[in-house]
Amino acid sequence: MHNKPNLEYRYETVSLLLLNAWELALKAFVRKNTSRAIFLTNGNSIAFSEALRITANVFESRKESSFLSCKKNLELLCEYRNQAAHFYSDNIDPIVFSLIAKGAINYTDFMLQEFHKDVFENQNLTILPLGFKLPFEPEGFLSQQVVQQDGSPLFNAFVNHVVEATNELEELGQKDSVVLGFSIHFNSIKKVSNADIIAAIDNTAGSVRFSQQKTIRVTNDPSAQPVWLSEEEFYTTWPLSYKELADECRKRIPDFKQDERFNKAKERLKGDLRFANSRSLDKAKKNTRWYYSTASVDEIVAMWPKL
Repeated sequence: MHNKPNLEYRYETVSLLLLNAWELALKAFVRKNTSRAIFLTNGNSIAFSEALRITANVFESRKESSFLSCKKNLELLCEYRNQAAHFYSDNIDPIVFSLIAKGAINYTDFMLQEFHKDVFENQNLTILPLGFKLPFEPEGFLSQQVVQQDGSPLFNAFVNHVVEATNELEELGQKDSVVLGFSIHFNSIKKVSNADIIAAIDNTAGSVRFSQQKTIRVTNDPSAQPVWLSEEEFYTTWPLSYKELADECRKRIPDFKQDERFNKAKERLKGDLRFANSRSLDKAKKNTRWYYSTASVDEIVAMWPKL
């Protein structure tokens, strides 16, 4: 439906259909995994919000946090669906596009994981990507809108809810975002993290940059020409957070412990850009976080016996 060339009310229609598919899936999940009845005494089934709440509780009881960003995404899509008629004068398409794209991918993953059903198995789905014009990235769009606040009050409230959801996920250590970002390459779909969006929002208006994909050669040579890196390029070079670095080391080192020994190895990496780099998540540069390259895991494995 979304890819029909000429479709009026595209996002209103697609969000409605996507949420309908999700509602059926969530109620099936509740029926399968809990003792809660999905039909009320009046013959109606439980509300979408109730099915979502119960599903989230099941994942929480499993101690799985993977559904949290999915829940936030669905709550925002539901808010858009309920208020869509009021956004007629606002430029909201970019953010709804990113929410819908993420919601659709989450749906296919959810159905495969929970019901072992591949929704595309018998579809023979081949779509030629004609829509090459994509003049936005979600972090850039959110940054500009949050700074300018030039939409209707309802629109500004909706954008702020997206930002609040992103902030909450970032504070909980969730990298999976409520939106999906795209780079216009035949072989690249950018995964936007919550840190990307928060960093962009913290910038001043007009400072969000867009760049072509380039090869990056990291060096400690002080005479080398400095290069500005986009968020995508930064995370391509140093993709591992502290926790992910520890997880990778745990897979490779039999006696690994996340103790002083590991901290000593990690501190040694920080002096070499081949292995580690830091970035500020706010414009005051008070909140700095370190990220690590995949080569840093090999380096720790090599130095571990000597620590």
